[in-house]
Amino acid sequence: MADTRPKRRRSNEHLENKREKEKERGKSRIYIGKAFERWRELRRQKGFQSDIQVALFLLDSCKQVLHGAQMIVPIPLKNRDKQKRSFFIEKLALSPLRLTEHAPHPSISRIETRTLAEIAKAELDGTILGNRPIRIRFATHGAALTVRNLSPVVSNELLEQAFSQFGPVERAVVVVDDRGRPTGKGIVEFANKPAARKALDRCADGALLLTMSPRPVILEPTEQFDDEDGLPEKLLQKSGQYHKEREHQPRFAQPGTFEFEYSSRWKALDEMEKQQREQVERNIQEAKEKLEAEMEAAKHEHQLMMMRQDLMRRQEELRRLEELRNQELQKRKQVEMRCAFV
Repeated sequence: MADTRPKRRRSNEHLENKREKEKERGKSRIYIGKAFERWRELRRQKGFQSDIQVALFLLDSCKQVLHGAQMIVPIPLKNRDKQKRSFFIEKLALSPLRLTEHAPHPSISRIETRTLAEIAKAELDGTILGNRPIRIRFATHGAALTVRNLSPVVSNELLEQAFSQFGPVERAVVVVDDRGRPTGKGIVEFANKPAARKALDRCADGALLLTMSPRPVILEPTEQFDDEDGLPEKLLQKSGQYHKEREHQPRFAQPGTFEFEYSSRWKALDEMEKQQREQVERNIQEAKEKLEAEMEAAKHEHQLMMMRQDLMRRQEELRRLEELRNQELQKRKQVEMRCAFV
């Protein structure tokens, strides 16, 4: 039997509350379009139970910022290479990257996180194009500087504060050893090259001090290394020298052979270089300690001199005040004598 009871009319207040809830719920909805399949694949690979876990994973990944890393991709610009160029653009269309076309070799602009950079690299690296595999690599940071001669009391925050006067700083880190002790070195990465050049020039012409100690920082461009991919076998030039050197497999030199004799001489040369480097480092360390001691002594002497000058200034002030007081007393006596005579 059908329910013939009249439907309960919802109040305007109830409908308004429902609309507000739908509005709030809509704020948490994100349309990801073609990326939905990749979203589901990521959820399946990671074993996540809900979309919230996927979102939190991606947000946490975005915190691992890859400062200064860019993807270098050789995208042809000439008319005869339009097919190759369209291949790259099609491949990158689904990724969160932007192309910059600075002739003659355009590159992909900075990628926010290492996770996204590695995804883009995996998509393109090794792809066969024009019968040749293409190589995608991380670009070195063009505005990174190494800071030396840091005091043990300098922190990441103080380092960033000191160098922000030259331009926006993306990252400032004091290098520490495996025990967390400062090594006296740091890395400062600027957002652009002009800021880095300005810092280099100013620190070369002047003396930038970070603490009370007159210990200026030494600034130099950071030496960049590619420790991500190294040199794969497929990228080696197969020259005559290559084939000649690779005739033998890795092995230990046998005693009494030509190989063993010259291997020993190479090792002896390396040991001599090591000893000389250690001696130079000891000499430099002794010179630093001597300079530190001289600086402390000079600082104490300077403080004593400032105290003497301050004491002399105070004594002079007291003498002047005493003279003024005596003059005032003398005037009062003269006035009193005049009054008594009258």
